[in-house]
Amino acid sequence: MVVEWWTDLGLMMQILWGVTIVATILFIIQNFTTFLRDGVSKFPYYNAVVNFFLGFGWTSVLMSQRIQTPIYLFIIAAIVGAALAVLVAGMGKMLDDNANK
Repeated sequence: MVVEWWTDLGLMMQILWGVTIVATILFIIQNFTTFLRDGVSKFPYYNAVVNFFLGFGWTSVLMSQRIQTPIYLFIIAAIVGAALAVLVAGMGKMLDDNANK
C-alpha cells in the first residue's frame, strides 16, 4: 500500500515528501536531545535548519494541491520555513535572555 502510494507520486512530490519526512524525524530527535542535554546545542544553526525544512516541507506537501505552479509553491514554502526558523530562533533567544537574568 505504501509502495503503491510512493510510486504513484511524481518526482517532485517524492522529493518534497522525502524532505518532509527527514525534517520531521530530525525535529523529533532534536526535541528528545533538548530534554536530555538541557537544551545545549553544539551546532548553533542546527535548530534553524531543521525548523526551516520542517516548515518548508510540510507547507509544500500540504499546499501542493492548492498551488499548482511549482515556483509559487516553493516561494510560499520557503517563506513559511524562514518564518518558522526565525520565530523559533527568537523564542530561543528570549528564553536564553530570561534564563541569564
